[in-house]
Amino acid sequence: MKEDKNSGVGFSLALAIIVVGIVLPIVFKQTLITTVFSVVLVSVGVAGLGIELESFDNGKGFASIGIGILFLVPAISLFFINSTLIKIVGVLLLLIGVFGTFVGVSEQITVRNSKKTTKEVTKEIKSTDKSISKGMIPNVKILFFILGALAGFIANLVTILDYLKIR
Repeated sequence: MKEDKNSGVGFSLALAIIVVGIVLPIVFKQTLITTVFSVVLVSVGVAGLGIELESFDNGKGFASIGIGILFLVPAISLFFINSTLIKIVGVLLLLIGVFGTFVGVSEQITVRNSKKTTKEVTKEIKSTDKSISKGMIPNVKILFFILGALAGFIANLVTILDYLKIR
């Protein structure tokens, strides 16, 4: 991890924004304003979480993934509105979101593949205990990022479907 004294603050802020975005429609009466505000909060929180994950040594690409999801969540939300113009805007946001997400995924794959040299593979074979403890931390970070993004996406989708009274 790169030296950053505020990395815990950034993670905490991103997760707090995601949680507030999920809880907002539950606490307050579900209106269009609370739904839109909730979608925006969760999207910004996921993007912030991706930017914070980028600060780690193996974190290249997470900012692109987070920002891609920032565009994906509102794009999918716009498809539930019956207006051709709004759906066109949704398709454009979807294009940007999918592009950003896949750019980040490809960067992350490149980083993971380039880190494994012949020396590292030999060291991993010789010392399995060290390789397991060293490899678990980045995998846990990825898992938390994916779970947070998935939870935010599902919460937004449920909120939108409940607002539109679709079950």
